[in-house]
Amino acid sequence: MDDIQTQDFPQPTLAEIEPMRLERPAFALYIDADNQSAQSAAALIDVLQHDVGGSIHRVTLAGNDKGNKNDSWIKALRELIPGLAIENLSVPCRPNAADIALILALGADLAEHLRTRMRVVVVSRDTLLLDAAEQVKDAGVRLYVAYADSQIPTARRTNLTTFLLPNLAEPSQAVVLGVTRY
Repeated sequence: MDDIQTQDFPQPTLAEIEPMRLERPAFALYIDADNQSAQSAAALIDVLQHDVGGSIHRVTLAGNDKGNKNDSWIKALRELIPGLAIENLSVPCRPNAADIALILALGADLAEHLRTRMRVVVVSRDTLLLDAAEQVKDAGVRLYVAYADSQIPTARRTNLTTFLLPNLAEPSQAVVLGVTRY
């Protein structure tokens, strides 16, 4: 063992380490305002920015004008992230109209998401939209689902990683309930 030589390697400086740090993941949100309440906005932003360490770069929001759901989401998001780029898609008050608008927007943005490696979060529990989201994930986009916990088990049948947000009917739950993968 006397013939073993050791060599001390210099420790990298902070300036050398800094470029090696991973960049914050960038997220694009596709929100079904007809399906999910804007009261979930704070929990959603908290999970993505603080728990995951990401940054939200853009939002595409779809819903009908009934009940000002789109405006509620825009107000909640802009209070949390001033200057956030939000595309507001106002759709007719028909079944699946918001889902279809989001599916078309997601398809139109697919190449850009692949090129920039932007992660996508679909905020909905509707099966039509989640089925399309699974196709987008299969195309190579890192895609997640987020929705408020409820008795409706629709989204629980998806194969997508899901952020389960607090149930709005139980105000004592102020944190994210869990992340599930099926």
